[in-house]
Amino acid sequence: DEPVTRAELLESELNRWIELRRKEDATPFRTPAPHLLRRAALTAFADELRTGGLDRFAEPGLGPPSPDPGLDAPMTEAAALFGNERPLSERPTPWNGEIRDPLARSAIAARYHERYEWSASQLEQYGRRPFDHLVERVLGFSELDETEDEASRLTLGGLVHEVLERFYAGIDPTELVDAGADSPAQLRFDRTFREVCDRYEAAEDRWIGVPYVWAATRQELYARLSSFVRWELGQSDGARPLAVELEFGGRTDRGPADLSGLARDGVERTLLLGGRVDRIDRIGSDGGRGLRVVDYKSGGAGSAPSPRAFEDGAALQSPLYMAAVEALGLGAAIAGVYRTIRAPANRARRRPADVGPALELARLIPARIRAGLFEAVQARSTELRDWQPGRDIARTAARLGSGTRFDPLAPARVPGAAMATHEDREPERAP
Repeated sequence: DEPVTRAELLESELNRWIELRRKEDATPFRTPAPHLLRRAALTAFADELRTGGLDRFAEPGLGPPSPDPGLDAPMTEAAALFGNERPLSERPTPWNGEIRDPLARSAIAARYHERYEWSASQLEQYGRRPFDHLVERVLGFSELDETEDEASRLTLGGLVHEVLERFYAGIDPTELVDAGADSPAQLRFDRTFREVCDRYEAAEDRWIGVPYVWAATRQELYARLSSFVRWELGQSDGARPLAVELEFGGRTDRGPADLSGLARDGVERTLLLGGRVDRIDRIGSDGGRGLRVVDYKSGGAGSAPSPRAFEDGAALQSPLYMAAVEALGLGAAIAGVYRTIRAPANRARRRPADVGPALELARLIPARIRAGLFEAVQARSTELRDWQPGRDIARTAARLGSGTRFDPLAPARVPGAAMATHEDREPERAP
């Protein structure tokens, strides 16, 4: 059939060009759409790179890495930061999130300067998949809001956090030992839940869903949160809330937590952190001087990060907040824990020994961002979620096949490389 639309014409011309190339026909190729055809061929090549179709070939235009491939050096060789076994589709390239334009790189570096105040969610988002950070944080793109029958995940999460914040704020220690049906704690919870929900219903700037759906949602939330609070009060660890929804950095009087220090590459790097900690408890048998950082997760077991996510930068919040608590002078953070509300439990517990490695990874992220590296490949430890940009935006659903995106080049296998390996870099320092 003869092509009718412009898209059909382009497809027909591209197929004709491919056929001539396969036959090694050197006849000059004439087409009514040379610019569109050139762009279509480049797009097809880029998508082939992103999806791994060219991983078995050497990357065109990229020779051996420069003699001193550091994160702060000009990034003319994408391969300089990665082990030679890393497939092309997993590396930053001009077709996979590497920004090489000097003006764009300069603008990014100016925005995310050395004294920029980072949040744990920013750093986690980059660790999970850098391209998401580029789309949502750097470029400021977001999905168009569509009215749904029910409240959004973000709205319900905010409501849950506010109920728990107000419930534990200023709570009498005697209320922490009894969670019976008529106990002061239960009465306090019922009053808090009712007041928060009533305020959400009256707010004009929050969509909580159509009335009949919200009525069912509210009832379900009450049952779930009430069960979670009873579970928490039933724990026998003698914990006492020290602070709830503790804010630091930004415009607060506390200022940011300075977490600067040695990064994974063996270089001293600056990292300033701001944020809000869900709750800090006093725990321990030493008179309650040890602190535990608590992070709420509205879902069940699957909403808490896996142990592997702490090793490749996809889960940084708990260790970062543990370090921040100490940097702010509140005391020694001896534990960090994620508590899931749908299926109440302590999950993904962190110890002080977990803080140092997480900080080493987090301190590399600002340097990578300033270097213009935003590859669209997911960390190996985490599945793609429905709230992340889909394949229509990222053009790939690839995950790292091994290691982490922070792994340095192996110098012995690549001529001219001089970057330190994990084994021969400077000794680790205490967090």
